[in-house]
Amino acid sequence: CPPLGRMHLKKKKTPRFMRIVESETAGSQQYGMSVMFMHLSSLKPTSRRTHAERHGHLYSASEVREFWAVAENRFGCTCSISAVVVDSAGEPLVNVARDRARKTYEKMKARHGSDWV
Repeated sequence: CPPLGRMHLKKKKTPRFMRIVESETAGSQQYGMSVMFMHLSSLKPTSRRTHAERHGHLYSASEVREFWAVAENRFGCTCSISAVVVDSAGEPLVNVARDRARKTYEKMKARHGSDWV
């Protein structure tokens, strides 16, 4: 299975991206682990509010598929996701990345939030 890591989303790469999500989910299950995917928005002034608000939140593979199935969510998107190993309650085994992502979101929201469309 490919290493757990960040995957950038582009309109033409969506089928490949979904295969990677499925592969990482299956690979983690093979080793008795559960993963969820942390949404990482680029948090640019031009970021869509709906994408920025997802920054630092964890989503299941099916929730990721549902979100990116909507064409408007894929078009021109510069977001990425990162696989996160979680416990049986869906909480990350290590919270550092999620906490850092949420702090970054709050900082960028104060700076650009009114510009997000």
